Amino acid sequence: MLDAPGHKDFVPNMIGGAARADAALLVLNAATGAFEAGLCAQTREHLLLARSLGVSQLLVAVNQMDSVAWSQSRYDEIVAQIVTIAQQSGFGREPACVPVSALAGLNLGPSCPPPAEAASWVAGRSLLDAIDELQPQPHGSVAGLRLCVADAVQGTRLGPVAVRA
Repeated sequence: MLDAPGHKDFVPNMIGGAARADAALLVLNAATGAFEAGLCAQTREHLLLARSLGVSQLLVAVNQMDSVAWSQSRYDEIVAQIVTIAQQSGFGREPACVPVSALAGLNLGPSCPPPAEAASWVAGRSLLDAIDELQPQPHGSVAGLRLCVADAVQGTRLGPVAVRA
């Protein structure tokens, strides 16, 4: 598991992790205005890079649902936008999306459901359940070689030498 924040300074870390990943977990902020601000080119770039590096499974956690009072309309609005962007980025299947409140620990696992009175619309699948549903990806000669190169240095006798991340 690799944590690569969405900030542009961490794109090299994201590339290194995606080159070795079977699946991607995209965490989106549901807070009013925050999702729209984060949906800039950076989110699109992360999805496109992950897909081009061989990641075929995408899981989306819509976080900070408590900040929007577990609003189903806000969740549906975010999911509709991210599904479109994921499909434009080359993800064939619709990503699995799960509403969570990570700070409060709600809907992260089956033992910590969201508040029933505010989130009666939540289907009962936690983030951990969605992670468990991911399928192992084939590796070996069928999938091809994936190698992340961090840098290339000029050697004295050998010529350029690749430095692995």
